[in-house]
Amino acid sequence: MTKTEATSTERPYSVAQLAERWDCSEGLVRKLIRGGKLASFRLGTLTRVPAAEVARFEAQRDEPPKPTLVRVIPRAPRRRPI
Repeated sequence: MTKTEATSTERPYSVAQLAERWDCSEGLVRKLIRGGKLASFRLGTLTRVPAAEVARFEAQRDEPPKPTLVRVIPRAPRRRPI
């Protein structure tokens, strides 16, 4: 079974396990959860992320990013000292 395959029999991931898997900080994983980009559930004080949700998130991240438009606001001309 590959990393992106997930079945209902797979165990959920802890925040620390995901941070290690994705080579990032636990804080970033928690930020994704708080921001609603990664679904999770709580078991008492423990936070867990279902394996199917990890597979969904990883598949989504494999897609090329959507281009973002940046609007540049011109600055006022600088005044010359007298």
